[in-house]
Amino acid sequence: MTTHITERLNQIHKLCDKALISNDDKVLKQLKDKCCCYIDVCKKSPSGESLIEPLKQYAQIVLDYTYIDETNLVDELFPQDTCKERIHTIFVWIDTIEELVKKCLPETSMVDCLGHELVECINWRKGALLYMLCSTIKGDSKREDQINNEFYMNVKQGIEYLQQIYSSNM
Repeated sequence: MTTHITERLNQIHKLCDKALISNDDKVLKQLKDKCCCYIDVCKKSPSGESLIEPLKQYAQIVLDYTYIDETNLVDELFPQDTCKERIHTIFVWIDTIEELVKKCLPETSMVDCLGHELVECINWRKGALLYMLCSTIKGDSKREDQINNEFYMNVKQGIEYLQQIYSSNM
């Protein structure tokens, strides 16, 4: 089952490599090294060993990887021409965490596998990203035309992610 984790780590490693061609970023280099390290750990771990720690490490790497683009989106004020696609890509990557947990440990909940803190962080990041998008759109008079059904759906979805943080702590 670590092969599923290794495959995903390899994807992130390649994406870091590709990004480093045009951007000599220290964080990307560290993330690439972290991927290499955990790819080796996964390859060397015995098949009967618990998958909880590799899944936690994978989740942390995905959150680190997506944080880079999240930060860029905020710094760039969610550019109209690319923000929808970039947010979608971020969510797809974050969703791979749950997919891998379900695939590798189908009888285990996300909280039991990753712990409250990581699950909370996942929901926070999704909710906060949608909040920041909506706040940016709402605060820009040039983007008033974007306050439409999609805008309100993003507000609603963002609130739902943030509410999941509250409900997971009960």
